[in-house]
Parts: sequence; C-alpha cells; structure tokens
Amino acid sequence: MRFYPLAGDRPPKAGDVEVRSALFLATNTIMNGRGQPSSLRSFGAGLARRTGRKRAMVAVARKLAVVLHAMWTDGTLFCNVEKEALA
Repeated sequence: MRFYPLAGDRPPKAGDVEVRSALFLATNTIMNGRGQPSSLRSFGAGLARRTGRKRAMVAVARKLAVVLHAMWTDGTLFCNVEKEALA
C-alpha cells in the first residue's frame, strides 16, 4: 500500500507555500551535510539509500514538521543534545 506523499515522488502541494518552502529549505540543509550530525540526517540518509533521495526529502520534511508542531503545542524549547549524550 502506497501513501500520498510517497506515491508521486514530489512534495505535497497542500498547505501554506511559505511554510512548505521553509520546511524543504531546512530539509536540504539537514540532508546536504551542513552542521552537526543528527538523528534526522541519519534517518534521511538511510531512507535515501533504500527508497531514493526525493522520497527521503519528503519524509524528513514531514518528520521535521511533526517535531516542530509537537514542540509548538507543548511549549518545549529546542536543546541540541542527543539522547546518547544524556545517558
């Protein structure tokens, strides 16, 4: 069974254009190796090897949107510390 965002190999056209552009700009920055390694980058790299770069970009953008929405709704502040560093 294939779901909407992966079926067309293109970013979804629903939603605010500026928000969509910002998400894909952030996704490009995450995936192109700029900055520190992160769990989002490793998730995207693994997915890109299995399914292709376009699908991985859409999946990372969606995951980033979910994380940002969760942070916004519960008021969590961003802390750039991986779980492994806390253990």
